Amino acid sequence: MTHDGNTYTVDSTCTFGGDGGPTITSHTVYSGDFNSSYTVKGQRTVSGSPDASRNGTHNFAMTAEFKGACP
Repeated sequence: MTHDGNTYTVDSTCTFGGDGGPTITSHTVYSGDFNSSYTVKGQRTVSGSPDASRNGTHNFAMTAEFKGACP
């Protein structure tokens, strides 16, 4: 993980099921002030899954905003 100002970046690679199992490589960026709002954007690349529809690159994004204390 790296940190620069209000941005955190996480890169990881995981292999499941031992040698020859599926591999997931991730790049995720978290940014914002983390008090009132933050954004998460990332990319996952899956390879070697026995379910071919899971293989490939998958992008995602999420924004969260504080709306006030819970009632």
